[in-house]
Amino acid sequence: MVEVKNTLKQIRGRISQKMFAEKLGVHVNTIQRWEAGVTVPDANDLIRIANEFAINPAWILLGIEPKYLKDIEATQRPGELFERPSHPVVRLEDAPVERIKMWLDELIAENPAYRGWLDIEFPKRFPEYREWTEKKRQAQLLENSEPLTENSA
Repeated sequence: MVEVKNTLKQIRGRISQKMFAEKLGVHVNTIQRWEAGVTVPDANDLIRIANEFAINPAWILLGIEPKYLKDIEATQRPGELFERPSHPVVRLEDAPVERIKMWLDELIAENPAYRGWLDIEFPKRFPEYREWTEKKRQAQLLENSEPLTENSA
């Protein structure tokens, strides 16, 4: 298991804790707590680290490759990965569905916490999926409801 304190030390390298803190706009005590494993960077600090050093936040937190943002397949520049106001919308029929399904199954098997994230983020990127799940949910509600009869009141 990757420890955040170790990945942060690798990112800092030979830079002093004080200089590292100044680059990130945090107090040197914050860096010391991170590297001691007492605390971990919050989301804003993680984004600053990722953007400042062009490091993949998934690598910082979980050790998930690739380490560098430049190695992530994306059309955006590294700083834009985290500053976009909205996510790109992809038509479901344009997605390689079988590959996505295999990848999602594997991802969730490795880390079940991704299921909640996917429940939120997947519909944002695939409007057709959101519409399909809503129709399924409504059909299930209708199926489970009692039929109306003249005698029920």
